[in-house]
Amino acid sequence: MRLKGAWTITSGTNQLVYSGGAENERSVGILFDQAMSKSLKGFWLLSDRVLLIKIEGKPFDIKIIQVYPPISASSDKEINAFYEDLEKLRRPVNHNSR
Repeated sequence: MRLKGAWTITSGTNQLVYSGGAENERSVGILFDQAMSKSLKGFWLLSDRVLLIKIEGKPFDIKIIQVYPPISASSDKEINAFYEDLEKLRRPVNHNSR
């Protein structure tokens, strides 16, 4: 995906949740059909590379982390920033889950 900004878009029976960089170089997103979009409880856009969604489930909610990792040719700074962002989301997902 190469979309700017952070949005949700509904088209027909589908819903797209995405987060993109200002330079249109990369973005991350998840597309839901009608049934799944009704179960969507929330989403957190951490960066243009990391997205967390929460889906209603039984007996407990489901949390999914969607990522777009940097390529091996990326700078160490960019790679480290990605893993720092991922770690920020991973901790609450593991500690707040039932």
